[in-house]
Amino acid sequence: MRHLLALSLAATFIFSIVPTELRADFLCRINVSYKWKKGEQEFLVPWTNLVATGDIEDVAKEKAKDLAIVEKTRALDVCRRQHENLSGCISGKFSALARTYQSLGFAARKSMEDAISADCTSIQGQCLEGVSSEPECKEKIVDTSEEESSPTPDPKAAKGGAKKK
Repeated sequence: MRHLLALSLAATFIFSIVPTELRADFLCRINVSYKWKKGEQEFLVPWTNLVATGDIEDVAKEKAKDLAIVEKTRALDVCRRQHENLSGCISGKFSALARTYQSLGFAARKSMEDAISADCTSIQGQCLEGVSSEPECKEKIVDTSEEESSPTPDPKAAKGGAKKK
């Protein structure tokens, strides 16, 4: 019985000296895509995957949803440039192939023009909307006592400071 009491007191003493502080963060992931259609066929094109964190799950979810709103707008802009802008597609391809185009003969130029036109026409359609999935959240445990008590040395600082870009 004495040993249990001594062991209990020792454990209490050790845990009172070593601060342990655990904090839970929530990590929420959300996928953003855009929808476009050509004729009657619809396509869903993945755009990006977003991650948001927060101390509370609802806060992390809201951050993820707010980020998704911005990214859905960007995705829709890219969709419109790619699928609703025939002249932009054609001029972009001609600009990229300008040197090659200048060195070609008449028949080869005509073939290239036809190929570029067909390629750009094949991806033309109507952009419908930016789409995001529901946030998927999970809890991650962070031990803040280790972060505070043993700072990790910065490898850039050891080499004489961080480089500026």
